[in-house]
Amino acid sequence: MTTDEMAEWISALPLQTLTEELKEDINLLLENLDGVGNGGLDDKIMTIEVTRKDVYGKTLTYVTDESVRNSIKKLTGRKTLTDYDIEALKELGFVLVIKQMTVNI
Repeated sequence: MTTDEMAEWISALPLQTLTEELKEDINLLLENLDGVGNGGLDDKIMTIEVTRKDVYGKTLTYVTDESVRNSIKKLTGRKTLTDYDIEALKELGFVLVIKQMTVNI
């Protein structure tokens, strides 16, 4: 998916009003993705690193990178990703990579 297609998809979101700050964040995200996956030098894959934690019997998915996490939180209003969020991100061309947690015993 090209950045123009992403911009069109975002503009079609059923949001009643987008704040100016959110519009700026979306534009910044699109600028940072410009050329990614469009046959650029490396044909980079858009990845989002996540961690999964079990909390009271539920597995929650958290975005590892702070800037990506903040942008997604502004869009969804949540700290965690739902299965629906993950599906939508994959449809947009993102690949989610689960960061392995290590425990010292």
